Amino acid sequence: MAELSSHTVESPAGVQHYLAAGAGAPLLLLHGIGAVASTWAPVAEALCAEYRVIAPDLAGHGLSAPQSGAITFAMELTALERVMRAACAEPAILVGHSLGGWLACVLTLNHPELVSQLVLVNGPLLLPWPEGLSLIPSDRAAAARLFAATSATASPPVSEAMLDAYIAYAKNGPIGRFVFELEEWKPYFLDASLHRFPRPVDVIWGMEDKLVRFANAEILLQKLPRVRVKRLEGCGHVPHFDCKERFIEALRAALREPASEAGG
Repeated sequence: MAELSSHTVESPAGVQHYLAAGAGAPLLLLHGIGAVASTWAPVAEALCAEYRVIAPDLAGHGLSAPQSGAITFAMELTALERVMRAACAEPAILVGHSLGGWLACVLTLNHPELVSQLVLVNGPLLLPWPEGLSLIPSDRAAAARLFAATSATASPPVSEAMLDAYIAYAKNGPIGRFVFELEEWKPYFLDASLHRFPRPVDVIWGMEDKLVRFANAEILLQKLPRVRVKRLEGCGHVPHFDCKERFIEALRAALREPASEAGG
């Protein structure tokens, strides 16, 4: 099994870091807000015998700059494009989780020449933010509600120490530094663009996700011209963590036969 190696590339946001392994068609794994590239390690290790797997730390996350100050959606897009142009010798398959899925959609619309196929995992969020939930909880009760919304029912209980650690990380880490003002995000809303999406899309969804609910996937199914969905029962917002083996199996199936070739 190939070992994941570290690489860097310059961007307007500063030096961007990514992990890579294997050879073949480029396959980018894009994490969600507040996560890091290494959360994809089990998936990368499973696929690197068939693909050149590339897992970036999104801008402002992990080892990627900026390490302080505000993080914007535009910054994320520009940094991701730089990583793709440096790391991919041909159009890449994008696998995007949550925020990573939103970035993958916008990048595909802006630069279809860089993308061959798209796989979306519990994202993007197309409906209003769920009431009563915050990515930056102020106390243990709010943090517990967030964990309950994102975790599978069978997940073990979250300790008070873990809740406290998340509260501190959310406030001081990349989640707390992300600019969430509506005017900043408006240019990247997908509602008016999905009908003209230029690449086939597979959707893999953890059905116990109460943060980004399956109703978001139903909008994708209604509006995307070439789309197929795989439902993963018993999995939460992060199915590649909650049900790793089933997720990898579903991803392999999507990569073998993209949505358009499978008849949608």
